Amino acid sequence: FMYSTGTGVEQNDDLAIEWFEKAVSNGHAASKEDLIELLQKQLATVPASDASAQIPVLEKLSALGNADSNAVLGSYLLTGTGVDANPFRALPMLRLAAEQGDQRAMTNLGYAYAKGVGVGTDEHKAFHWYFQAAELGLVRAQVVVASMLEHGRGTAQDVPESIRWYLNAASAGNEQALLRVAGLLLEGKVEASNAEESARLILLLAEQGDDDAVQWLQEQSNQSNADAKAAYAEVLLNDELAYFDASTAIPLLLQAAEAGVSHAQLLLARQYASGEHIDLQPVSAYAWANLAAAEGNKDAVTIRDAMLSVLTPAELAEGQALSSELFNARK
Repeated sequence: FMYSTGTGVEQNDDLAIEWFEKAVSNGHAASKEDLIELLQKQLATVPASDASAQIPVLEKLSALGNADSNAVLGSYLLTGTGVDANPFRALPMLRLAAEQGDQRAMTNLGYAYAKGVGVGTDEHKAFHWYFQAAELGLVRAQVVVASMLEHGRGTAQDVPESIRWYLNAASAGNEQALLRVAGLLLEGKVEASNAEESARLILLLAEQGDDDAVQWLQEQSNQSNADAKAAYAEVLLNDELAYFDASTAIPLLLQAAEAGVSHAQLLLARQYASGEHIDLQPVSAYAWANLAAAEGNKDAVTIRDAMLSVLTPAELAEGQALSSELFNARK
């Protein structure tokens, strides 16, 4: 204690750890928490990317029953990160940490049972541990649970329940879940809350090169769905995709922007500001960016403010007038 606080001696964590370890080994239970605290402090100084340097400290903390360290060390031993893989040592640590409520340990146990790492393959036990972690809010576990429920792996098939878990994970921004929800939307198994959300989700699939998603956006565009027009135009402007067609995209973007779709206004402002697929028009860039900025679009604010440095006072006045005209035209 004196070395840890610098009371009467020069403060020295290494010596403090040494003496606390001796005290714990001699049965002084009160020293255990002090030792754990100092070891965690020592662990915090080791770069998170240097697993091998963390191992000696994690071993000490694990021996003291620290759940967090059991989860991390168990994960390293399971995957061979920074240490030789040893699933037979890893699994007891992971079970102990999982039983103490550690979500990562639960997920790693689920993985071990799903893949048969150190244990026999058992999808029922895999689902059990993934479900425990999902219930505690671990997003990546929620995606696995959703998939297992959808396909009836390790549990009875329950598509409605799988959708609920996909939506939970998607609401947290998980890309895999978002893509699956988009797929379910295309399949007609789930409904989006509004046209904007539908277009946003289908766009994610379209950007992956999904032909059905692109066709859906095109069909919805033809039915005067302004949000779909903006999303379809974005796909057509992506020169990394096979669907690139700027001459079709720009009119769609203009129609969506005129209908009040903020994202379309932003994309149109970018086109006018850069002159990439349309004639360079700083005044129009300012006007459309100003409209989108008024809707709270932060990227549009950046473009609008950038235009201020290139517009003359007369052009700025023209841009402001055009912005007002476009706004009033939607009323």
